[in-house]
Amino acid sequence: MRRLVFLDALKAIAIVCVVAVHAMTHVQLDNQSRQVLMFLFGTIAVPLFFLTDGFLFSGKWTEKEDFNYTHFVKRSATRLLVPWALITLLYALARLGLEWMSVHQETILMGTNLQGVAKVIYLSELAQQLYFLLSLFVVRLTSLGIVRLLRSSRWVWLTVLTSYVALYVLCNPKEWFLPGSDPLLLALWGGQFYLLGIVLQKWHETLVPVAGTVGTLCLLISFSAALLLHRLALPLTQLIYLVGSYAMIVALTKRTEWGFALGRDTMGIYLLHAPYVLWAVATFVALVLPTRSVSTFLCVTVAAVLVSWGITRLVRMTVIGRVLLGESTL
Repeated sequence: MRRLVFLDALKAIAIVCVVAVHAMTHVQLDNQSRQVLMFLFGTIAVPLFFLTDGFLFSGKWTEKEDFNYTHFVKRSATRLLVPWALITLLYALARLGLEWMSVHQETILMGTNLQGVAKVIYLSELAQQLYFLLSLFVVRLTSLGIVRLLRSSRWVWLTVLTSYVALYVLCNPKEWFLPGSDPLLLALWGGQFYLLGIVLQKWHETLVPVAGTVGTLCLLISFSAALLLHRLALPLTQLIYLVGSYAMIVALTKRTEWGFALGRDTMGIYLLHAPYVLWAVATFVALVLPTRSVSTFLCVTVAAVLVSWGITRLVRMTVIGRVLLGESTL
């Protein structure tokens, strides 16, 4: 399957949004600014990663007959579970050292029993973003059932998506899981966007000629709904916002020759930007800029993305680094 530039662009946007969400915890913003920025960045940050994964899966396997589930799961484990385990170990050692030196006032590892440590690791309390790797792996475990339906019509898939979203909202599964970033709960949540990615792949050729119009309308609708109805419209608003983002990027990449190289390095940036790179960048920026400014927030976000990107490039130069990033070394 040839590389799709608009997916690289979507992943580039997603990683900037993820870093932006985490940057908010390092900058003192007023409530109104925080709410607006959280909607702009937080609404689509991680969902875009689920969406692109669903799009790629549908695009690759709809017309193929040789899907090997065991091989797919093994590759997914290499891509997702190995980086999760290694980065978790590194962050655990770093956290232990900082707790031992009393840098962290709250101790979540020192003096904690094995069950407590396991809970900290499972809920990604060492680095909040790590839950995504486990959640996406859980979603990919359902691929055997999904691949058998890929040749169904796009209307069938639109019905599947609508039914799943409605069921998720009505059931409110948060009550069934541990409070915090429970990967199983967030796999159910991410399933909505993974299915949306499949639906968009099925409709892609139809949407491409009108992508600019669809994108503009969807973004206007989502922004207006968020402004007028606030959180009451969030589930539907989020899906419309995602469709709008996808369509606008499709329209943009049709008219430019940009390569969106950032979108090819998102795994490393995702793994490495928080908590320590972001903390270091925010500390440095706070020395020269006021901590209560939106412009400071934007500087912290951009700087953290660039620093993490640079570290990712350096890490990739070694075999161990490529394993850490979930890349094949064969």
